[in-house]
Amino acid sequence: MCAGGLRNLLAVSWSQLPLDKPIQLSGNSFDALERALDPLPEDCPLVFGYKSDVDVGFRNLVGNVIGLLEQSAIDMFPAWLPGAAELGDLTAQSLLAADDLARRESTRTGAFAPYLCALTRTALGSPSSTAGFSREIQTEQLSRILKRGSDRPGLALLVHVEGEGPAGRDLELAADWLSRHGRMGVWMTDSVVERFTQWELRIPESTTTARPPQPPGRSVPKSGSPRADSDVECILEEALSKELWAYDREWNKTLRVGTQLTSPIRVDLVWQDSALVIEIDGDEHRAVGKYASDRKRDNMLQLRGYVTLRYTNGQVLHDLTAVLDQIRTAVALLRNPRTVRNYTG
Repeated sequence: MCAGGLRNLLAVSWSQLPLDKPIQLSGNSFDALERALDPLPEDCPLVFGYKSDVDVGFRNLVGNVIGLLEQSAIDMFPAWLPGAAELGDLTAQSLLAADDLARRESTRTGAFAPYLCALTRTALGSPSSTAGFSREIQTEQLSRILKRGSDRPGLALLVHVEGEGPAGRDLELAADWLSRHGRMGVWMTDSVVERFTQWELRIPESTTTARPPQPPGRSVPKSGSPRADSDVECILEEALSKELWAYDREWNKTLRVGTQLTSPIRVDLVWQDSALVIEIDGDEHRAVGKYASDRKRDNMLQLRGYVTLRYTNGQVLHDLTAVLDQIRTAVALLRNPRTVRNYTG
């Protein structure tokens, strides 16, 4: 029984969990659930993980989640806009063509055309912004876009509240607000909101068991994970896991680097103690529009004190030793600017 005398509900698959309200999800840790979601099971909705401090506040929590969803939609582009893959480089003509595609998609699906046009321009690398739209519009439209682009049966947010003690009214309000306006499930692990129905999820044992112990001195703490569909990220992570200097790295992390009106930036890999960002670029980053978008992101990060190193897929695949050596040197310099330590792993 959970608080208030409500009976725990049992789900034996991801598809049985609610996608229209916030719940407390028990039976597994946040980390175990993340492992079970990588790669995403076939019967599973599109799920985003979000970690928050209990005192983050309603406004910041909602804003951070909107930023996470928007960056994810940008990363997913052009999957959610038919015909956008043929737009080519960022030009006045391609922007007009993008607007036309967005309006057509709006007519076909019922999406809000002004927002879809603005997000499409942003995804192409234009300085356009969606910040002028209300949070209600942003949340509803992003939910639509992500569901359509992923071809998944729904959308859910997996929330882990760090720390102990009551989270307060803000957490409850934010979960309700996001679920209602985004038409998404909000699945809270270690939740402190007692009025939410408690569900227990039974996932296959193989996805929850601890990883086999690593030889002494060869296991390096990290958070997040490389994308399961990126062989290059997985290869780099495998190499970093054997390096003692590579501790405290975070994969696919969303950074808040500007004001509340600035969308957070999702980076491939970051060492926050060193303010070092690593980006792995595929061939699509050679396009003029993508190049401009990358420079805009790099400049924003630089203004907030981050150093960005960019590597192509080919460099990681064919010159991994040199890539590791450069990253090691940068981490050492930025952790302690007065000396470069000779790390060995």
